[in-house]
Amino acid sequence: MNKNKADKLITQFLASVGEEETELVRCPDGTDVMATKAESLARIIWKRALGYTEMVTLKQGGIVEKVHSPNTAMMHIIFERIEGKVQGDKESPRENMTVADRIGEQGKKAINEVTDAGIDRTES
Repeated sequence: MNKNKADKLITQFLASVGEEETELVRCPDGTDVMATKAESLARIIWKRALGYTEMVTLKQGGIVEKVHSPNTAMMHIIFERIEGKVQGDKESPRENMTVADRIGEQGKKAINEVTDAGIDRTES
């Protein structure tokens, strides 16, 4: 079996397993509902991208609050998916940019679009 065929089969199986509704997730209103593996994974990625706190029980006894900082790798995954860049483009100059630089670039682009919309460029 060649590599391309194996890659396609793995992708098919991952998609199929991702559709299985086997995971219990907590909704914002506090209720628990069943969700697909794909939805559960997406929720985990978002949680880690934004950062979260959890209560941890120590071996010596007692409970402490552990703070997990936002994870830039998870931010990168979300940003790439939202942009529609699932596959990495090795030849793109954006590939070497950090997530912060990309977000900054998107902000500049949005500001320029708003600014350009407000300027009358007709010659008198």
